[in-house]
Amino acid sequence: MKKLIFINGTMGSGKTATASELLKMLNHSVFLDGDWCWMMNPFMVTDETKQMVQDNIVHLLHNFLTCSEYENVIFCWVMQYESIICSLLAKLADCEFEFYVFTLTISKQALTGRIGKDVDNHIRTPDVLERSLQRLPLYKKMGTVKIDVSKISARQAAEQIAGSIRNSSGNYPLRNENEPGSLTKRLSFDDDAENYDRWRPRYPKEVYEDIGRYAELKPGTQALEIGIGTGQATEPFLKAGCEVTAVEIGPNLTAHSRKKFHDFPNLSVQNCPFEDFSGTDGCFDLIYSATAFHWIPEKIGFPKVFRLLRSGGILALWRNRPCPGQPGEELFQEIQAAYAKYRPGSKKPTEDEAEHRRKIRETILSYGFTDLKFKSYHAARIFSAENYIHLLNTYSDHRNTNPERKQKLETEIRKAIERHGNRLTVLDTIDLYLARKP
Repeated sequence: MKKLIFINGTMGSGKTATASELLKMLNHSVFLDGDWCWMMNPFMVTDETKQMVQDNIVHLLHNFLTCSEYENVIFCWVMQYESIICSLLAKLADCEFEFYVFTLTISKQALTGRIGKDVDNHIRTPDVLERSLQRLPLYKKMGTVKIDVSKISARQAAEQIAGSIRNSSGNYPLRNENEPGSLTKRLSFDDDAENYDRWRPRYPKEVYEDIGRYAELKPGTQALEIGIGTGQATEPFLKAGCEVTAVEIGPNLTAHSRKKFHDFPNLSVQNCPFEDFSGTDGCFDLIYSATAFHWIPEKIGFPKVFRLLRSGGILALWRNRPCPGQPGEELFQEIQAAYAKYRPGSKKPTEDEAEHRRKIRETILSYGFTDLKFKSYHAARIFSAENYIHLLNTYSDHRNTNPERKQKLETEIRKAIERHGNRLTVLDTIDLYLARKP
């Protein structure tokens, strides 16, 4: 099977040199540097150019992967967020390959020396060093194979990569990723926007009323929505006259929301993960996120939200926690038994609600927010067996279940609901957190 090999790392870490050496070591290989796909003067990083370069990269990688002459496709780029990796892979879903990804790590001292030499030789501009140093921490938590290049040559780094490839069969978990915040899971919502829009819940009007009072919403309020999805939480803010900028990682969800709200000139939807969003610090009066903010790594999400808000600006986070009936009911127990049979360990005991909420409140306050308010809301939805299966297929963990187990799980849940009058009441608990930037 063909091998697709990604090499990422901060600017100055030696990605191009390492990939070039690897090209010499692996037979029937081809090499693409992402930077080649947007060499322009002046160099401009905008939503349009970022989309363009990804389209260029995917087009070339697809051609390489479908050409019979190549067995190894090598690609290097900065790729400081896993969302970039996952986005490229999602667009190559029709190709078959083993996938490998390696991160070149480097010490601050070695990086400073390398970029300093490039500046002296007029290869890079002086501002690159600061930006490159800032990106170093972003690579530490990636689920990639790390190679420290601080004291080794590009050829030595390439030898390590070649050795790793020969001794393994793919080193990156593309599916069934169980880590919280997995970008693979986040992208799975994008598979079926229509189903997501139909079955995901809307929120009680009291949620918006409480946000409106707390934030003193008025026409012209500058708002940012993180994870618009298909817009379950968007319309009340648009009707209130807010100028809403929304970010969404899924291209299909983005297109769906743009079409859905095309009559609202006060909405702009950007197709990018929040980690990549390049808003101006202090430009928003309100930042809100409905059942989406938990996907963003805490140490990235909260500091960035704090920077983007003006002084006195409001953060509103809420999340729905659905429960398939009352825990003591027979139908609830039968559904849990099906999970225990086909997805053992997936339904872990729920943490004490009071303790869970306390931790979230402490986290928000720890990042500098004040005047914290919390409130819970309750609602119920009724599903037939078939419709409940449609709902389950809007959840990432369900979609990423092994297909055979997923089918058996759905069959047992469907039969259980049908035995109980073909009626399941899902109980929703919506927790809202409101806070203010001083």
